[in-house]
Amino acid sequence: MKILNKMCIFFSDTYKYGMTFLGFSVLLFLTILNMTNTCFLNTGEHVFITRDSLILNLLMIVLITTIFSSAWDQKAVQKFIQKIESDDKLFIKIRRILLSVILALSVIWILITQVKPGADQEFIQDAVLAIKEKNFSYFQLNGYISKYPNQIGFFTISYLYSMIFGDNNYIGFQLINALCVTYTYKVFADIQENLGFKRIHQLLMTLIGILFLPLIFYSTFIYGTLPGLMLSLIAIKREIMYFHDYKIKNIIICALTIALSIMCKNNYLIVFIAVLLYAVVEIIAQQLWKKAWVFILFASFFYIQATVPTMYLEHVTDTKLNSGITSWAWVAMGLQESPLTCGWYNGYNEITYLQAKSDPDKQKEISKEAINASIQKFKDDKEYAKNFFAKKYSSMWSEPSYESIWITQIRLSNIETSTLAWKLLSISGSHPIILFLNFFQTFILFGSLLYFALCRNNACYRQSLIFIMTFIGGFIFHTVWEAKGQYTITYFVLLFPY
Repeated sequence: MKILNKMCIFFSDTYKYGMTFLGFSVLLFLTILNMTNTCFLNTGEHVFITRDSLILNLLMIVLITTIFSSAWDQKAVQKFIQKIESDDKLFIKIRRILLSVILALSVIWILITQVKPGADQEFIQDAVLAIKEKNFSYFQLNGYISKYPNQIGFFTISYLYSMIFGDNNYIGFQLINALCVTYTYKVFADIQENLGFKRIHQLLMTLIGILFLPLIFYSTFIYGTLPGLMLSLIAIKREIMYFHDYKIKNIIICALTIALSIMCKNNYLIVFIAVLLYAVVEIIAQQLWKKAWVFILFASFFYIQATVPTMYLEHVTDTKLNSGITSWAWVAMGLQESPLTCGWYNGYNEITYLQAKSDPDKQKEISKEAINASIQKFKDDKEYAKNFFAKKYSSMWSEPSYESIWITQIRLSNIETSTLAWKLLSISGSHPIILFLNFFQTFILFGSLLYFALCRNNACYRQSLIFIMTFIGGFIFHTVWEAKGQYTITYFVLLFPY
């Protein structure tokens, strides 16, 4: 038994130090990258990489930290903090006010822009309308859903939404997004509470939600990004609670919400993997061998979300859905040049699907050959490989708006754009916002670095690593996958608690 205890402790320590090293290394790289580069997008989604001032960024960090530390030490501030920690009503009141500001900003942004969906968002909503009209072209060979079966989950959610709120009710969907953004920060604060953070930290977390405008701007994005983020965080919260109080309802809610988040957007598979690994770590660290049944629960909910909507669609449309465009095509594309910048969309997945005559297996072989060719090119020309990934990483992690302004700039609107909205979306009007977000981005990365350098002795440090584990998963995944700021924003916000 003593040997088993020592092995479990060794495993726990190895996990903590290993994840800390990986997290610190990735964050150090991204911090330096952000301090020396800043990316901008034009309306054509072309990425422009510009030099940033390392000295100016360091000075800003020193200035903000000095101001913050000086204010923190003031007697009035400490008295206020003590009151928050002891007064339940005051804490709840302030938290509600801050969350209400996030909700209000999201709703205002929705109402002054009223943008319509485009690209994949629009295709999914069109498919919902089509199936109601008994038009099954979207599900037949070369139809949108047939080519992109990964969208079946969000299509199903959109269909159910339309049954309640009606077709093309974009404002309704966007208002739900606003609620998702608001509740996301509520869940973040709840997780901090479960991890033993003080109430002032929870309020600061919510304040960050007000300052980080990109997530608020994404309220207009009719896609699974925001609902999926909220659901995945609920799953993390409930898992942390389960391995603290062992209440079965928590792990059931965890399994359900992580499955629903994958339905919203397949990228949340990365969070699902992190949730599974977290369970492995906690079961071994706490020697909860009888709790291994939770993996059956996770597998069951995952299987249901992956199969039931597809089976129902095939029944309704009387069409056998194939596996569509192979995932290997996105990897191949992520390792290629693009008119936008390295690793971004270049149409490779669509082109090779046509070349393969809609045969996923044949496209898979074509894509694998392209991947091998790219890898060989990187091996033969180290300088090219260095420049390629420098551009790709910069475009994903050093574009401070994470495409949140761009997605509104290019969309049609239901209204004549107001002067305020036009200024905020214009190049000159959005520039100050992007400059602020540039410093904000660097400050979050630098602050996260400090967490891993200074807070390893926190009581719940091991449990808090689930955020960086997910972040590292996203970082590695998008090293080879198609690049986009739309993808990386959901990983960046996971650093806020640190």
